Amino acid sequence: MPQTPQPASTMLTPSTTGASRTATVLSAAAKNSPLLMKPLLSACSPSSATPKAKSGAAMASAMALHFFGYEFARGSNMALFTSTTLGFGASSGSYYPLAMTCVSPVSMVLLLAYGRQLDAKGPRKALRNTTFLCITMLALSGMAVTAMQHNEVWANIKFLSWTMSQLVVWASFVFQSSYAHLLYAQQWSF
Repeated sequence: MPQTPQPASTMLTPSTTGASRTATVLSAAAKNSPLLMKPLLSACSPSSATPKAKSGAAMASAMALHFFGYEFARGSNMALFTSTTLGFGASSGSYYPLAMTCVSPVSMVLLLAYGRQLDAKGPRKALRNTTFLCITMLALSGMAVTAMQHNEVWANIKFLSWTMSQLVVWASFVFQSSYAHLLYAQQWSF
């Protein structure tokens, strides 16, 4: 028996608490917009989900985790870049444009490498390999920064006019800024 649409005044009855108001709005949306809510609810229910819905939910979760990792790394890299002990300190404003200039070429190299991986090994292995590359690079730079925090001799080794810690922080900053393009390109390539 088809349901007749309810007037908006009965669907969104005001309540005293925010949680029940949200529940009322969500239940009204679930009742009256099956095109929007049924696919979402079926993807959340593992027993009734189709393989396509499960795949879509898994990819959305993976993309959310990748971008969480990116945002987590972005904040810490910016703090390291402007740090007076390991980064560039007061002169970080003059090195920031140089780092941002290098982001586009590094992004192109990463995307070209991903394209070659995609052609040679297929999407699943290319996604796995580039994900491991990003994890490995961030882990290595994190371990290097940690080692340099505990051993000032390593941190103060000069390479050209930069200390080793500045070189590691700069390379980590450029890579972290570059691999965001790789993240969304690889997630949407499926």
